Amino acid sequence: MKSMFMLATALTFSQLSLASVPCQDQDFVLMKSPVVIQTAGHSYSPRCAKVKAGTQITIQASSMHPLAPMAPFNATVNPFANGSFNSDQTRTATSKGVFGFFCTNHGDVSGNGMAGMVTVE
Repeated sequence: MKSMFMLATALTFSQLSLASVPCQDQDFVLMKSPVVIQTAGHSYSPRCAKVKAGTQITIQASSMHPLAPMAPFNATVNPFANGSFNSDQTRTATSKGVFGFFCTNHGDVSGNGMAGMVTVE
């Protein structure tokens, strides 16, 4: 599996502050509400999503693919920030910024393996 990229600050992906991230600018897929990020083998589809603030986002999870949040990038509120989940989780992205998520069985908090990101515009 690929290593993550080290990048540098704020609302756009190319400005993230020194965090490992699983996506590059060209990887993001523009999506409209409601958004469903599915598990596909040992990855997420799409792995990198771009949405408008106020978009409802569901990330699939199960006992085989428990969902957990990555640490905040530049104080961006991660709507999936509380705990690890064994069932699909739906939240509304209200704050602009970037947040990440990963499968605790097949990825890690640094964004390696089964991990993804959402950019909220």
